[in-house]
Amino acid sequence: SYREEGKAIASMYARKLRFELDKLAINGGYFRNVLHLIRDGNQELLQETMDQYTYSVPLNQDAIISGTALSILMIMLVELLFGLVALLIRLMLSSTKKITLQSQVDSVEKTDTVT
Repeated sequence: SYREEGKAIASMYARKLRFELDKLAINGGYFRNVLHLIRDGNQELLQETMDQYTYSVPLNQDAIISGTALSILMIMLVELLFGLVALLIRLMLSSTKKITLQSQVDSVEKTDTVT
């Protein structure tokens, strides 16, 4: 009936307005877009996007920048991890070497006092 059609039309119009608000919100810069999607993204639109997702990656400027930034970040994290592990190994080896040298000095001093 007319009421049911009116409710359907009102629902579609409200949905259209939500999409227009999202469109206005993502007309800013790249990082503003990402922040908006994370913080205030329209869940209905995000779900529909995920349902329609394909594995083909468009190589536009935003995709290349995101991939490059993520790669640099991952490389820096891996290098930091390796550097910390190397530092810990050096510290452990130097403390072991000090203990070994100290025990040798102690044994030499004991033999000197005995003779």
